[in-house]
Amino acid sequence: MRYDFALSLVDYRESFLKVPNTITQGGAQLERIIFPHQSKTGGTSINKALISMVGRDHIFLDTDRRRENEKVRLVQAFNNFVEPYRSYSERADYALILGHFSPFKYRRTFPDAFYMTFYRDPLQQFISLYHFWKRSPVGTNPVQKKLVEENMNLISFGKILLTTGRNKRKAKRFSVDQFDFVGITEEFDSSVHLLRERWLPHLPVVVEPSRVNPDKAVHHRYTLDEETREFLAHRLRRQIRIYEQAVDRFKKDLQGALPARDPA
Repeated sequence: MRYDFALSLVDYRESFLKVPNTITQGGAQLERIIFPHQSKTGGTSINKALISMVGRDHIFLDTDRRRENEKVRLVQAFNNFVEPYRSYSERADYALILGHFSPFKYRRTFPDAFYMTFYRDPLQQFISLYHFWKRSPVGTNPVQKKLVEENMNLISFGKILLTTGRNKRKAKRFSVDQFDFVGITEEFDSSVHLLRERWLPHLPVVVEPSRVNPDKAVHHRYTLDEETREFLAHRLRRQIRIYEQAVDRFKKDLQGALPARDPA
């Protein structure tokens, strides 16, 4: 019933328009890449490499979600609901679509594109977001405003942001089977190596993730007291399960990409 209702809200013909995945740019054949970036997973460096590979003129930075955040909640919920049923054929000339969006968004229009993302330990990812919002200028986000004004600790912040419904939706959207490639932030170098060896041989050499938090080195992990760790682990249990699945998938893909050993 939800499916029929959503289709009635958008153009029926356009909803089923599937666009060829190969793009011709300057005589070269480019395969379309869809990169839904998960916040605080160290995607800046890989973004730069992808942009260098396809060229800036062939990139579409999806900022639709930013505009959605400025609308009232009911309108946001409505637009999020119909988002996967819309057509995005006007973006067919771009070889790389990246940004903060659900991987379901482009499936109907670009079903054969190469879908990729990076996963990070959910506890580390959440703590990174917490510190990022605390040191960033306060914008229109009411949660960030509350965090800064009340100087919340991680547990108070988690009680607001890590609700059951929100966690379920995110877990469903970013299930591992949505992607052709899954990278792991904690295994960044190996992830880039796998991506180049198996799928994108023309990807430029990628430097390690940029240092964003001035108080923490790139490869250092945030430490937690036991109470906070247990609280976050419980609230993030669905994301932790998906992260573990992503790590398993990554290890299998990496093993498959390694050259076979000669028998002794």
